[in-house]
Amino acid sequence: MASVETLAATFNYRGSITVFTGEGGLPAVRLASPSSAASTTVYLHGAHVASWTDGGGTSLLYMSPTAVYNGKKALRGGIPLCWPQFGPGELPQHGFARTSAWTLTATADEADALSATFALGSSPDTRAAGFAAAWVLTYTVRLAKAGGALSLRLAAAVAAGSPPASITAALHTYFAIESAAGVTVEGLCGLTYRDSADGGREHTEAADAVTVGAAEVDRVYLDAPSTLTLERGASAGAVVMRTKDFPDAVVWNAYVDKTAALADKPDDDWRRYVCLEAVSVKMPVVVEGGEEWVGEVTLESVPSE
Repeated sequence: MASVETLAATFNYRGSITVFTGEGGLPAVRLASPSSAASTTVYLHGAHVASWTDGGGTSLLYMSPTAVYNGKKALRGGIPLCWPQFGPGELPQHGFARTSAWTLTATADEADALSATFALGSSPDTRAAGFAAAWVLTYTVRLAKAGGALSLRLAAAVAAGSPPASITAALHTYFAIESAAGVTVEGLCGLTYRDSADGGREHTEAADAVTVGAAEVDRVYLDAPSTLTLERGASAGAVVMRTKDFPDAVVWNAYVDKTAALADKPDDDWRRYVCLEAVSVKMPVVVEGGEEWVGEVTLESVPSE
């Protein structure tokens, strides 16, 4: 991997885009709007979005204060990138993209937005893990300069002549909240969901707004709408999540016991986050050789009225 100094010389833009050495000595890139308080930070380890602040200065992502920055373990919080597997399966939990060293390939300072693009390719290690396809992932993080909307584009291209790639994926976003009580997710009523807190049984969502904070919530909502709204609590505003080709959604809060079992998260921090995730998991996507799959997510902060 190129040094931080080399990356900075190639990719920095004065006053807006900075490559720097982050926690644990890991390289990271920060996009900071010159015209508002909007910013985002992305680590090359896992192409992991570790912070996002909107144009008004509100910090919207939860990062665990005890996250491990050793270049091996996935970072706890922010936006882990789960690919080519979401959850357990034949590959390591949530796949290997979130624990791999990505390459920064481009940055841009445009009239209305800043962006950084990262790449990860197949290797002998990924083939040895049982994922035979030859592939390249491209991940672009784009920050609007004014309001600070965050756009994420993940593209998986499989090489011509390669075995096909069967993938599930997620952008596993941890949203920061002041208190789990009063937080709701809107737009899921009437959907079928798989309830991991109930042994994976399927249920139909009857509530107009899904709540967290009273018990463990770990649900995969199937065939979710492309627009969902997270109400962050009284007077805390909302985040609107818009997706393309992520057909499912997850709502997760580990609550008391499971949070206590996580070494990289303080016991009481279940109160401080909720995950609303863009997911493709109901049906694996099969990408043939010479083809590409693209999934997109846009997160927009809406201040309280």
